[in-house]
Amino acid sequence: MIKTSLMFGLLLLCLNTQAQGRWFNFGELDSLRKVEERPVLVFLEAEWCVYCKKMKREAFSKADIQEEIAARFWPVLLDIEDPQSYQFNGKLYSNTSELKYHQLAYLLTQQNEEPITPTFAIFNKHFNLQVFVQKYLSRKDIKAFLSKHY
Repeated sequence: MIKTSLMFGLLLLCLNTQAQGRWFNFGELDSLRKVEERPVLVFLEAEWCVYCKKMKREAFSKADIQEEIAARFWPVLLDIEDPQSYQFNGKLYSNTSELKYHQLAYLLTQQNEEPITPTFAIFNKHFNLQVFVQKYLSRKDIKAFLSKHY
């Protein structure tokens, strides 16, 4: 009972934080989807990606974009070089020594080539891929993209 209450409280805290522009990681996604099934917006980035940083600064930091994302999606951020392992859909994904980038980056881009950043992927509430875009989007383009694909 205490464990359930604690878990519920943690998820409510996550939901409240999300409204403020928080991006989640894949390790949190399974729990979030149990609370509420909704589409998932995945943003693939890299520490060295200048366009990713520009999008974060010029679009994702703005209240109107944050509110739109928070109202419609579970936003998930993945650095393609992330060394962290994530449990997702019953499988463990990591950045192994055989691969240059994180296994999830290859899975999400559905290609055997190196992932490109920035990349957006929108999955429906059943986690089926709906939209996949690999390019820089301006603030205006992001608003149009979100409106068109929800």
